[in-house]
Amino acid sequence: MEMDLLDIVLRILTGALIGFCIGMTGVGGGVILVPTLTLGFGMAPSVSVGTAILYTFLAKISAVYHHVRLKTINYRTAWTFLIGAIPGSAVASWYVNHRAGSVLDEAASIQFQENLKFFIAAAMLASTGLLILNLVQTRINRTPSEPGNRPDRVLLCMLLGAVVGAVVGSTALGAGILAIPVLLFCFRTATSQTVGSSIFIGLMLTLISSFIYGKGGQIHILTAVFMSLGAIPGVYYGSRMTVLLSEEKLKIVVIGLIAVASFLMFFKQ
Repeated sequence: MEMDLLDIVLRILTGALIGFCIGMTGVGGGVILVPTLTLGFGMAPSVSVGTAILYTFLAKISAVYHHVRLKTINYRTAWTFLIGAIPGSAVASWYVNHRAGSVLDEAASIQFQENLKFFIAAAMLASTGLLILNLVQTRINRTPSEPGNRPDRVLLCMLLGAVVGAVVGSTALGAGILAIPVLLFCFRTATSQTVGSSIFIGLMLTLISSFIYGKGGQIHILTAVFMSLGAIPGVYYGSRMTVLLSEEKLKIVVIGLIAVASFLMFFKQ
């Protein structure tokens, strides 16, 4: 795919906008980028997924740096989640690359993509419901509990982590969309801590998936690189918003982004 100056500028600006969303909420990578790459830039779905994963990895390097400085990452919680998420992501990434490299008839290929799109949208709507439930519970009880040491919660986090990892690896759906409600449900940490932890989780998962998709030839590297350059200022200003917004307002922003993106996925042709 050849790119002229206009193509490069568009990729940088798109990367900056998505980077702002990633920095502020942990949401915005695959859920916005995959449709943009497929519909806006004419990439094949499998290449869009691989490119989105590489972009998200590069963008989250900067985002993680800023959240480390802001002390908004709970490493114990993040690594508990990653114990299940890393193998799930690796297996799913391998499967999608295997399918992309296999010879499928046109009808089977179309059906596979349609089923995948429906699955992504359904998962996004489910996460929206979990976030709304958490917001209501927070309003009722202003003193959240801290169940992080409970073995059942830890095991549940690992199992759900495997599911989230598989979704991230197979669809490029940002880790924040599914990890944030899981972390809030299992550990009930502050929203800013949950956002920072989800960004760190996303960095680890996309590192592994980028390697697998790159090896399978399903990444447009220049697109990912130019978009990641735009993401550097985007995540810088977005991460500042994480600590400037109140708990409730940040949750509402996250819920709004996921809800809008999920409806777009349902009706995207």
